[in-house]
Amino acid sequence: MANCCGAGSGSKLAIGLSAGTPTRMDFIDVHSTKVFKTLSDGSSKTIRGTLDPVDVNVAEGMLFVQFRTKLWLTAAKMAVLLPCLGFTNTSGNDWTLGDSLPASKIIVGPSGSPEVTYDGAVPTDVTWEGRKGSDPIMMDIGWIAKTRATAAAGTFFVSQTSPAMTEGYVYPYPDGAYNVTRLEVEGADRLFPLFRLRLDYGVISEFNQSVTATNLCPTKHDLTFGASALYSTCDSSTDLLSVPMSGDVTGASLTIDLERLVGVTTYETIFNVANMKLLAQDPNIVKNDFIRLPINGKGYATDSTAMLIITNVAS
Repeated sequence: MANCCGAGSGSKLAIGLSAGTPTRMDFIDVHSTKVFKTLSDGSSKTIRGTLDPVDVNVAEGMLFVQFRTKLWLTAAKMAVLLPCLGFTNTSGNDWTLGDSLPASKIIVGPSGSPEVTYDGAVPTDVTWEGRKGSDPIMMDIGWIAKTRATAAAGTFFVSQTSPAMTEGYVYPYPDGAYNVTRLEVEGADRLFPLFRLRLDYGVISEFNQSVTATNLCPTKHDLTFGASALYSTCDSSTDLLSVPMSGDVTGASLTIDLERLVGVTTYETIFNVANMKLLAQDPNIVKNDFIRLPINGKGYATDSTAMLIITNVAS
């Protein structure tokens, strides 16, 4: 008898540009946020002399396809995902966020089930985050797609080894001999137990004489940063509150530097925000804990520099 266990551990994922072949990679989860087809239902407004709705007054509505993919961040995965996230290779290992989003294709192969292909997809938002003593650095991508199609299991994911997996080495959060996580805010290196960088594309959708979306367009870049710091003069962090409270909105660059040494090879992903303006918030005071200062900011471009440039060294 065939094994019919639909366990998540046997599932597969591939992501890439629609114009090419998606790249298989490991992942944490795929979570459907809005994948459903509506009905064009006029039965509730039709007077027939009875109380029951009748099936002839219902037709096909629209298909909304939205979902999220969560992965451990590695330089190898970033090399595949940066073009899908709207970044263009501008120089060497530098990728600059642009104003357009190319169409992407995501293929999911649930264990023991048909494969699902989401095509014409663009990201709605992406979050990079990490926390001390916890999991490695993670990235969480929201997607909205134009189409959803199914195929027999084994159509794209032929076997456990075909197509080959692109994984890379994860970034642990702490600073150590073989990994470095550096954060520079307001012109100085800071010690943070956690951070979160989120980019929202403000995507809007249109259904022009179609059940599925025909237009998916970004309308803005909303980049926000969140962290926490020990609040004291000896931790050199009080300026992170005094500067924004003083009314100074000059801002400064923000750098998040993730680095992993494996043998003699260094893998690195650096987030460079041209200008980050801090939002003032008083510290949290609890008797049996350190005084912690919430750090929140919003990213901006400058006259000479794009808002977000990611340097990615994958080999």
